[in-house]
Amino acid sequence: MKLRKVIYFIMCAFLSGGIFSGCEPANNTSETSNTPSTISETSVVEKVELPFTPIERPTLLADSMPAICEPKVSGDFIQAWLCNNWSKFEWSLYLNQLKKAGFEFVIMQYTTGRENAKYTEFLYPTEMANDLSISAADCNVYPTGVENLLKSAKKAGLKVYIGIGGDSDWWNYEFEDIEWCKREANFTNRCIQELYDLYKEDYPDTFAGWYWAWEMFSAKGNHEVNWSEMISINLDYMTQLDPSMPCIFSPFFSSYEDVSVERVLEEYTYLMEHTSFRKGDIFCPQDNIGIHSTEYGDANNNKGKYPITFMEQVVRALKEATEKNPKVRFWLNIENFNGPNGKSATLNRYVDQMNIASKYAEKLITFSYAHYYSPSQVGKEYNLQYLQYLEWLKQNPQTNNILN
Repeated sequence: MKLRKVIYFIMCAFLSGGIFSGCEPANNTSETSNTPSTISETSVVEKVELPFTPIERPTLLADSMPAICEPKVSGDFIQAWLCNNWSKFEWSLYLNQLKKAGFEFVIMQYTTGRENAKYTEFLYPTEMANDLSISAADCNVYPTGVENLLKSAKKAGLKVYIGIGGDSDWWNYEFEDIEWCKREANFTNRCIQELYDLYKEDYPDTFAGWYWAWEMFSAKGNHEVNWSEMISINLDYMTQLDPSMPCIFSPFFSSYEDVSVERVLEEYTYLMEHTSFRKGDIFCPQDNIGIHSTEYGDANNNKGKYPITFMEQVVRALKEATEKNPKVRFWLNIENFNGPNGKSATLNRYVDQMNIASKYAEKLITFSYAHYYSPSQVGKEYNLQYLQYLEWLKQNPQTNNILN
């Protein structure tokens, strides 16, 4: 135990430059006034410079639009492979980092693994793992996976959305079979019930809602018909259990399917008009700009497939579809990685994405600070630059554009 505490102390000291140093917001902010200032020199706030050169790109419709929200992210995705066995200490390091970067909540992207109609992983204790008719013989159970997150998030003052559902067969287009959709949705309902029974009473405020881990995407086929029924099975169950807990959905634009903007609008309009969405449910598409835009590349000039002007039209179609259902909120999921090479996005690109998205969405989340901006994953520089950007943003509140 003593050796473990020494190791934790060393980890804390190593990471402190990115997590605990230089992260506190200034105690004073600059204000404009029509009267002469009488503030002493000791209380003058040092001007913070923008920590990057603005990115160059084509003019977008968003550039002439007023902002709906601030160009910063409020929620972060984390995947189970990174954190399934984290201790409360390790969760605290990550969550304190998010707190200092202005985050409000974290999304555990999934809490079960499922392949070939068998569960392979659980991040909470469950008897389902012992049922060989539905779980693999070598199914892994991490009994403290969800609990340590909730306990640490409660201490940090952050909310948690827990991911439910998911199966590798989804990517084999098994969802074209409505009976498969119904079966998987009912298995997901069992997980929803177990997670709620285990954690909602002890963490009533921290356990804020759900994330539907099945990733929808733009497609030529009428997959939205089956998806709508599948989603409704889960939403109806959630409503019966606790209608106060919203569910987040985060689909993406598929370059494999390569559909038109008109098809995107048709697909998600159907979903909004035929699914049992409740008031407060959240449609939060991936912005797709990071992975697809031809204007954003890496140092080796690896770039995506689509012009940024096209990806903006996709976002506009997604927003228009969402507005067909006044119960549903429209957020955007900002990709802070480079699609062609899987590396972290430069801050000027990341901020430009947030600037664009702030014209369309009421809140921004990201995939993923934990994986691409965390000091424990990619070093301190990305996190420190983002914190500096937030300080700059405080001194330069924006009503329209930040960088254009």
